[in-house]
Amino acid sequence: YNKKAKNGPVTFSVMKVFVAFLFFLVMALVKNVSFDTEIVPYSLLFALCYGCSMVGYVLAISCGSLAISAVVKSYALIIPTLFGVFVWDEQLVWYQYIGFVCILISLFLVRGDRDSEETKLSLKWLIFIVISFFGEGFCSVTQKTQQKTFEGKYDSAFMVYALAAVIVVFAVYIFLKERKDFK
Repeated sequence: YNKKAKNGPVTFSVMKVFVAFLFFLVMALVKNVSFDTEIVPYSLLFALCYGCSMVGYVLAISCGSLAISAVVKSYALIIPTLFGVFVWDEQLVWYQYIGFVCILISLFLVRGDRDSEETKLSLKWLIFIVISFFGEGFCSVTQKTQQKTFEGKYDSAFMVYALAAVIVVFAVYIFLKERKDFK
């Protein structure tokens, strides 16, 4: 794929989403899951968050450090944890406290040589990685909200709807912007 499309990161990302879509579709069919339309708003919100995460990340690594972008994006799991504590009144357990301490330590370790071209960060990069960070974090919040609301039902259907929405939106983008990359 990389040899066919030099400037098509969204196309590559949508290919990965399509594989995940097929997996969840097969799982839903095997488990005979009902495709209830009540979960569509949750799926669309997830799709929006996922799309923001994906696009923000691609843009962040295009103008900043891949290593630092990857680490910052991985910190997004803090969002559902904090959301659980402050919104759902969940209690942190001992290993989550250790995780927070490790995250704080890693912030200092990952920065590396501050004068290196690889670690120079711009406002543009910061905007993109913040979009990716919050998109990624709220994917998990949306998914957990859907699961809590529907008592654990429709997990595969939720993902089928969400990933289908991502595929449709980005297929339009690809058709309009990246189709010239295919030869």
